[in-house]
Amino acid sequence: MIRKLIVGLIVYTACCAVVSSQNCYGYDNKVAHRYINKKAVEDHSTISEVLKTLLDFNEGIDAKIKGKIIGEWIREGGYYEDEPESRCLRHFHDPLNSNWDSAGLLSLYRSMIHWAQAPSPAGSYGLLNEYSWSHARQFYHQALVTGSEEQYANTFRAVGQLMHLISDAAVPAHVRDDAHPKVDLEGITIIDDSDPYENWVQALLSGSLPTHSIEFENYTVDPAIFDKAIINPIAPSPVSALWDHDEYTYGSGVPDDSNPSIGLAEYTNANFWTEGTFPWEDQSGNYPHPTLDDLNYDENVWFDPVSIDAEDGVLDNRIYLSKKSDPIGTPFLSAGYWSCQLYKWNKPEFKYTFLLDEKCFEQSAKKLIPRAIGYSAALLDYFFRGSIKIALPINHYHSGAYAISTDPDQGFTPISISAMNTSGDDEEMTDGSIELVVRYKLALDDPFQSGPIPTTNEWCYITASETNNTRTIPNDRFEKLEFELDPPIPIHATDVTINLVYRGVLGRESDGIAVGYRDIREPTPIDIFSNLDKVCLSGTWLDAGSQEAIDLVDTNANGVSDRNEVDVYPHDLKDIYLRICSMDDPQTPARSEDDIYVPELHAGEFKRVAYILSDQEFHLSAYYPWSVCTHPSDDHQGVSANTMIVARNGIKLQTVAGTPSECALLGEDSPCNIQKHSTFSFFRGIEVMDLLVFEYNDDWWKHDATCTLDAFK
Repeated sequence: MIRKLIVGLIVYTACCAVVSSQNCYGYDNKVAHRYINKKAVEDHSTISEVLKTLLDFNEGIDAKIKGKIIGEWIREGGYYEDEPESRCLRHFHDPLNSNWDSAGLLSLYRSMIHWAQAPSPAGSYGLLNEYSWSHARQFYHQALVTGSEEQYANTFRAVGQLMHLISDAAVPAHVRDDAHPKVDLEGITIIDDSDPYENWVQALLSGSLPTHSIEFENYTVDPAIFDKAIINPIAPSPVSALWDHDEYTYGSGVPDDSNPSIGLAEYTNANFWTEGTFPWEDQSGNYPHPTLDDLNYDENVWFDPVSIDAEDGVLDNRIYLSKKSDPIGTPFLSAGYWSCQLYKWNKPEFKYTFLLDEKCFEQSAKKLIPRAIGYSAALLDYFFRGSIKIALPINHYHSGAYAISTDPDQGFTPISISAMNTSGDDEEMTDGSIELVVRYKLALDDPFQSGPIPTTNEWCYITASETNNTRTIPNDRFEKLEFELDPPIPIHATDVTINLVYRGVLGRESDGIAVGYRDIREPTPIDIFSNLDKVCLSGTWLDAGSQEAIDLVDTNANGVSDRNEVDVYPHDLKDIYLRICSMDDPQTPARSEDDIYVPELHAGEFKRVAYILSDQEFHLSAYYPWSVCTHPSDDHQGVSANTMIVARNGIKLQTVAGTPSECALLGEDSPCNIQKHSTFSFFRGIEVMDLLVFEYNDDWWKHDATCTLDAFK
């Protein structure tokens, strides 16, 4: 009790700024927290896959933003959570104190769970947690809707700082209200009560213990832990369950090593001592476990002392007691060899012979460091768990297009998509804002030609809210969503991607964020051409209506193609209807106002009738009735209307990271950027990619079938 009063005085003095510096670090921020965050990101979390598939960071955690790779931003967060040093005063949580308002250090502060979630807690002595969970959510949302690298950097730094806080729950002193201040006055250390376990871990991870090398085992947290979160108004996000969810309370059993869904602070509090919270030191009696009764008192252990190099450099014989839940001989508590006699004599001084030394710290670290890593990874995965699948719009007439424009000057204003929640069965999106974010660059030359095409370097962003006020995204079916873009997507846009951003209720979290990503094709023209000014006769393309063509079919030698002879005259088309369909749902035009309508197409005429945004492939269907004969010598009646459905490809015009072999072909070192672009070709002097060509049906018209359109390319 006296020790706590002294510590309380130190904390008060520090807060009054009389002391030039003090610290109460958990794991040190220069080595241990960076190590924990690094291992969580690289070896345990799914964050790299999320970055690649949902956020378009193709290099995952190695992608650079603002001059640093993402993994480094997260590691830096582990460092900055202890900067300035006064922040560490908020890094305590007593899981046996059910009142989180006073579950922090010495009951002077709220729990660190609150510090992790609240932006500006009351009674914070001027401290503001500008990298709390709620701030991280805001950073993330702003990054998604604006593409801001600064906001992405803030996001990854913030989650790194939150991972620091969950790691501190794997430090016994931070969950057993055992402050361990080191106080400097004008550069001179006047009090050094720093935690020996934390100092030992720092020495281990920095390589200062050459005789120690620990290969930490992987530890995975059960995702069901978030379902156990308790409702607490000062920390409303279910992420609080990673620290504490009242599973371990007074009178409950001790959570053992086999429970992957216990709060980390609960596990650490119940299973580990600090030298300031031994049962005989903790006068308040706050902590029921561990106790001496939890240990093995096998008398044989007293006859097998371990010779160690003690703190004074002199060899010493020590006895190591293990917990009943651990194998015999696992160091948990150390005692001097002479403790045996005091024990046999039942002397009360017996309990004062115990201490925690390096062997005890090593065994603690083998359990606590893997959990610090695993719980940090769980926090990271929980933050980025929200995912959405984007697809072509369902119940949409043009099922193969996200958007259609018939005016090249206008671009794409309405856009429709389908979305389905893929976050998991328990992560329902029942009430939230829904925004579409379109990202693109601009071509500096005509993009509808073979590349490469120069583009702007900077990204453009358009953000639009859902127009029908839809606020739910189901997880068992696709939901159609519609948006009005202002400004529109230009026809000359390149590198087009879309993100769908949902913010609101996500499972049990009231302010969750989910994102969907789709790399769609660039604006693709719908080009049509009437080849009805050409006829194939005797294996040769001839001009329709030419005397040469007429002579080949003029059986009565009257100089014209009569009604009873093969029609070799040119024909115009009128009232053409076009429809864009998905690959799995080809449909013919309904000849309604929903179709792309072409009033007339003359023989030999090319028209670019529309532009679409689509996926890689789509179906283009057409309805085209033959017009009445227009040639003055043509007395034929014509034929009825035709329909056709053809597969087409959307244009690709994107700058991507090249493979080493692709970079080598360009004479550049890897990594390099290369432009992927669709191939265009010429048809009758017109440069196009996929051209819909109207030609004579040879079976009906009795023309020669041996000619191909390749002759015009």
